[in-house]
Amino acid sequence: MVDGRMDLKKVCWLLLAAAAVSLVVHLVTLDAFNKREYHVYGNDDTSASYMDLDARKDTTSTWKKRDYDLYGKTVDITGATIDGELHNTSSDTIGDWTLRINIKGDCLINQSWNGEVEIHQNVGTAKEVVQRLNLQNYELDDVKLEYLYDGDMLIPLKAGDYVIYYPNEKFKEVPLAANDSVKIGVIFYYLDSIDLSDYTLTFKYDRAITQGPTFLVFAVLAVMCFIFALTYFASDIAYKRAQNEMELRKSGLSWLSDMYEAIYLVDLSSGDMTPISAKGRDEHSRPWRAGAREFLGRIIEDADSAYADVISEFADLDTLAARMAERDSIVCEFISKTYGWSSMRFFAMDRVGGQLPKTIICTVQDINEEKSELDRIEEQVNRAETEAKARYAFMVDVSQEVREPLASMVETGKRIAAESGEEGVRELAQGLCSEGEDLLAFVGGMLDYSKLETGGMSLLPVDYSLKDLIEGIAERARTMAAERGISFQMDVETELPRGLHGDAKRLEEVMYAVVASQADAIEEGSVKLSVFGKGMGDKAHLLVSVRAVESGASVQARAHADEHVRVRMSLAAGLLGLMGSEFKEVQSDDGWHECYFEIEQDVVDAAPVGEILVEGARS
Repeated sequence: MVDGRMDLKKVCWLLLAAAAVSLVVHLVTLDAFNKREYHVYGNDDTSASYMDLDARKDTTSTWKKRDYDLYGKTVDITGATIDGELHNTSSDTIGDWTLRINIKGDCLINQSWNGEVEIHQNVGTAKEVVQRLNLQNYELDDVKLEYLYDGDMLIPLKAGDYVIYYPNEKFKEVPLAANDSVKIGVIFYYLDSIDLSDYTLTFKYDRAITQGPTFLVFAVLAVMCFIFALTYFASDIAYKRAQNEMELRKSGLSWLSDMYEAIYLVDLSSGDMTPISAKGRDEHSRPWRAGAREFLGRIIEDADSAYADVISEFADLDTLAARMAERDSIVCEFISKTYGWSSMRFFAMDRVGGQLPKTIICTVQDINEEKSELDRIEEQVNRAETEAKARYAFMVDVSQEVREPLASMVETGKRIAAESGEEGVRELAQGLCSEGEDLLAFVGGMLDYSKLETGGMSLLPVDYSLKDLIEGIAERARTMAAERGISFQMDVETELPRGLHGDAKRLEEVMYAVVASQADAIEEGSVKLSVFGKGMGDKAHLLVSVRAVESGASVQARAHADEHVRVRMSLAAGLLGLMGSEFKEVQSDDGWHECYFEIEQDVVDAAPVGEILVEGARS
């Protein structure tokens, strides 16, 4: 492509030089042509431009002046209108012309139109006079020529005298365009006859710069120069674009060379292989001028027997283009007998439209380190899964062992509280029941947490009453708050739908876990549960917020420092994530910490939940 561009450039310069020379020749030729003076004698109609001068033929064009005093003699003289028609049958414009009429016998000139005449009178004698006049507009006192006047001026002429006619530009007698003609007129008087056949037309052509054969040569050369220059510039732009693309490719391939031991460019039609970056072991073992098939054949031979069929199918050049019809790259990992784990990848290049690739890039890479790292990570994952399963099994066993005694203790406490007549005993029993229920909830939570870790947790959606759910949480929270000596408050949007569908058990666990965790994070103050939202057709959007307030303390820092709180909140966050939501926290400088989440539930009963009242809690 470079040689072609250089040839085009040389042709452009040669054509430009030839066009410049032809232009100079054209200008010189044109100047010489326009300066050349042409002479046509008489009515020579063989010339491209000629004058036809003759007397007008109609009956009114000749007349008599009778009893005219001609130098003391009384004579009759004849007047005649002489017409001259200049014909320009050439392809050039006549820029300037004159007509010389040679007088062959005695006569008198009276009039001419539309131009001026230069009269040469008494030529060759001492009385010779030359004067240029406009015979249609003159002052008699200005006439220097000899003349006769009887109210009409007649200028006598003799053999040897002559008249030169100068055309008038105002009356478009000059310039005279190609293939055009113009008429002039002169009036002569004579005694017997007049002979005006001896006349000479003198003229110059005024050829335009765009006319003439030399201009045609210049125009052809200029057009050819322009076409070749345009072709050169187009090829130059394409070449520079290709160079830029090549630089980008080189840059990209240079970057790839840091990743691969060897990079080759493979022509699928010929099987030729060109090394681009071959610093690795494959280039050292490749025979000089070995083609792609021989090179790939050596890799196939070196592959472990377990991968022989796979790598043979992958490296088949006959089917490679079809396999990459809709893919930019394909890769195969195999074990080399010599180098261990290796990777071979093919990249499609220069794909045009929907055609199959004709050129591909082949890369070879050692991946022993990557495989070792993957094995190490896989071993860690397997070990973590095994440990999680062991913890899960242990927690299941502990939960099963502890749950029944705890449940029995709670039932015993409830019976004592109901049957005992002593106030102190009833309060102690109620405290045991509360602690026992918390322990049962904690054991259940630990079991759920283990299920979350092992992926064994799933939602159990049912129809439930939002009012009942909130009242149950509020009752438990009131009891817990009273035991801790803190205040519990509640704020519920009364227009929320009453009947919802979702995993009520898990939602209750999450809400109570947040309330309990916030309560555990403060020593005194208050905890407030707020439930807001709105119904949107068959969906209800709930916003659940729990705010802990303790003046002068950083509730958030204490909550994050408490291991018991962290475990409980981790369980709640896992359950909430299972339901498609997440916790968010807000900490104020005024000593309060708020934890909230949003969740959507299906609506089964759109009746409003109404006001919820729980003893000891303000709604």
